[in-house]
Amino acid sequence: MVTDSDVYEERYRWSRRTTSVVIGGALSVAVSIGVKMPLLPTMALFAGGVLAVLWGVLQRRVALRVDAAGVTLGGSSLRYRGSTAVVPWADIVTVLLWQQVLPTGTLMPYVGLIRRRGAAPLAGSAGRGGQAAAGGLVPDIPADTMTVSRAVNGWQLSRRGLASAVTGFAPNVLVVDHDTGRVITEDQE
Repeated sequence: MVTDSDVYEERYRWSRRTTSVVIGGALSVAVSIGVKMPLLPTMALFAGGVLAVLWGVLQRRVALRVDAAGVTLGGSSLRYRGSTAVVPWADIVTVLLWQQVLPTGTLMPYVGLIRRRGAAPLAGSAGRGGQAAAGGLVPDIPADTMTVSRAVNGWQLSRRGLASAVTGFAPNVLVVDHDTGRVITEDQE
């Protein structure tokens, strides 16, 4: 029998990346004061970004949750309610772990869902237009999977914890590492 202790949940929190964004944004605001350019728009842009990151971290909202209802993919800090998606187990075929190469050359890990054909569109999802736009970003990840993916950014992912919860709540759903093709189990990290 699966219990509440089997729930896997990660919340947005301080991480190396969020700390870097806040420090970088604060430095940009400080530098923009000494640069001859329109001060107000520049400061508003950088300060707004810093405040959005701080707001998201301080709220400690759910980034990812795996429970009896399915998988909750937390939304962005500025539109949390509108961009959070709850996907029921009946619609999930695979939990896919994948990575995107950023322009800086670093890798951004993602947790995505491969949904069954014919699954109803998610409330607040980008729909077909968003799928078409997402299609070219990472060519080997299906556009419909990208629309139900979240970057592991501002939170930590335990592959073991994720696999354990998925196995407990939906034994027929696999957690797959896209890069290696391997199924992730609760015995490995």
